[in-house]
Amino acid sequence: MCNLFLSENIARCSVKGDDGAIADAELTLPRLAEGNKMSATIRKLSLSFPQKLIREPILFNIGNKFGLVFNISKANVNDEVGYVELSLEGPDDAMDAAIKYLSERGVTIREG
Repeated sequence: MCNLFLSENIARCSVKGDDGAIADAELTLPRLAEGNKMSATIRKLSLSFPQKLIREPILFNIGNKFGLVFNISKANVNDEVGYVELSLEGPDDAMDAAIKYLSERGVTIREG
């Protein structure tokens, strides 16, 4: 189970491991400089993660690797499956590459 905390540009997640230990992860989300506009597309996605991917930092990777900004609107993650509804924002080519990346790793993706 992941307890997720979102603030202005920080995402924090606390995960309790099988041994009872708690691991914390923190991600600083990118900000745009004042007056700087990013030409971007926003896509709403529903992602389903198989058990083997639950502990991988998939969302961090797409934010970091492809320069996308994500906004999680709903999430349910347990030891067996993960489900996340989010909006991704960024250039079309980066968005397409991130969706391909997710799909290649076994994430089920539904747009809309």
